[in-house]
Amino acid sequence: MMARLTLTVIAILCTIASTHGSISFQNQIPNGKMVPNPCGGGIWGGVGHQAPAGAGPRNPFGEAFRNAGKTWTKALCQADSDGDGMSNGEELGDPDCIWTMGNTPNMTTGITHPGVCTPVNSAACCGKQSWLSCGVACNTTQTPATQAPATQAPATQAAATTPTNGAPQTFAYHSLFFIISLLVCALR
Repeated sequence: MMARLTLTVIAILCTIASTHGSISFQNQIPNGKMVPNPCGGGIWGGVGHQAPAGAGPRNPFGEAFRNAGKTWTKALCQADSDGDGMSNGEELGDPDCIWTMGNTPNMTTGITHPGVCTPVNSAACCGKQSWLSCGVACNTTQTPATQAPATQAPATQAAATTPTNGAPQTFAYHSLFFIISLLVCALR
């Protein structure tokens, strides 16, 4: 009985920590809850991670964010973490690097991912992110002047889900997972 209680408490704490971490980091960067999945469809909730849902290895922006003390700094804003020619600030809607937490960024549309080189199939980005699986072939015949524009998620998708891993990445999903975990533990 004590082992069940211990496992239940661990499951609760892990679920709360996972949910809280993702949400709090999204609030520490401009438009953190609106970063589109450059592979198409939905929002990339774990902006600093290689996986759209977060957790696991960090992408180049996640490494830079960690190195900046997990704070939006002018240096982090001005850097081009993913090497696509746009600063992190330009990609996240803070081109002037003046955003502060809790305020609305200067731009809320045209947001791109600061940790994924885009367009993902361009000659400039091919080979830079072997961890990314968009299912698109690299087009190495394009020159930077003729590259296709990055795919943008419409602003109406800000509360959308990330279908790439098969499960919605919302607080409701985490809550449902938590309840199911509790039921499984209780039924054992």
